[in-house]
Amino acid sequence: MSATLPLVEEESDLRRPITVDEFLRMVDAEIIDAAERVELIEGGLYRMSPSRRPHGIAQARVITLLSNAFAENGYEVSLTSIRLDDSNFFDPDVLVERADPSAGKYAGPARVVLAVEVSDSTLGKDQKVKLAVYARAGIPEYWIVNLRAGCLEVYRDPQRDKEVYATVLILKPGETLAALFEPAVPIAVADIFRPNH
Repeated sequence: MSATLPLVEEESDLRRPITVDEFLRMVDAEIIDAAERVELIEGGLYRMSPSRRPHGIAQARVITLLSNAFAENGYEVSLTSIRLDDSNFFDPDVLVERADPSAGKYAGPARVVLAVEVSDSTLGKDQKVKLAVYARAGIPEYWIVNLRAGCLEVYRDPQRDKEVYATVLILKPGETLAALFEPAVPIAVADIFRPNH
């Protein structure tokens, strides 16, 4: 005689997502250390990997390039956290927003014109999960500095309902691009990937 075992819920079915408000309350209550590098992605907490030297150098170069190009044109280039919706609170490597002295504590999608992730160990997550969230939030332009392939991935024209970008450009050193929000200002991709001396 065989017995039928009762169904047991899979552990993933037991996960209880948290909201951005709950996450921020945990930070305020010091349940999560404010200095701890954590992101809320689709309601789950994820530790950010430590910043390795190539990542830090590329991030500094992007900040310098974008600040020199856009800071005087009514844009803010920063390392500000962004609240994308009720389930997603990211710390992009670089964020460009329209300047607004009345802006709140964290960035929101309405003012953001460009989000940049410098990617090596997080490439898959940046190309799939984060890309989908940025597109769904309507971020008009998303760049991935792909350290593995030595290229700049540029995503434009978010299709919010499909969670994708309609336009994808893959640029190598030697090529230039202009950001959608400031098309008259060329950016040399080689300036991101130049060798260290």
